[in-house]
Amino acid sequence: MKFVIQRVKKAICRVDGKVTGSIQEGLFVLIGFKSDDDETYFDRSIQKILQLRVFEDEEKKMNLSLIDAKKQLLVCSQFTLYADAMKGNRPSFVKSMPKNLAEKYYDEWIKRMKLQLNSLQTGVFSAEMEIELIADGPCTIAMEFQ
Repeated sequence: MKFVIQRVKKAICRVDGKVTGSIQEGLFVLIGFKSDDDETYFDRSIQKILQLRVFEDEEKKMNLSLIDAKKQLLVCSQFTLYADAMKGNRPSFVKSMPKNLAEKYYDEWIKRMKLQLNSLQTGVFSAEMEIELIADGPCTIAMEFQ
């Protein structure tokens, strides 16, 4: 599993012009699944995102987690995180998990995250999403669990 985590002042996901997820200050997270991923790291990755200290405390140090700072979370699926563009000019997606299995994994990951953070906002799996965000910092972190 691969994640791109962006600290934001706001983020909105739209599908066909309709808002499917919207947050004010918090984290916008892209999640992608590799072809050989399994559920081993679901809970660990969820805890890491919730406990990642990327929000500033009163001394302007990144010392607070999403939970500590009482911020919001928007998660969207993104199969292109496993794109390989090293050969040629067109990316290859052979490392990405097949759509039908990736959707099951995404749904299960989201279900588990909602148990920890019931205010979770999401995009729509496999949809053409429009993401609007205002980066905060910018603070962007990429993580992979293997």
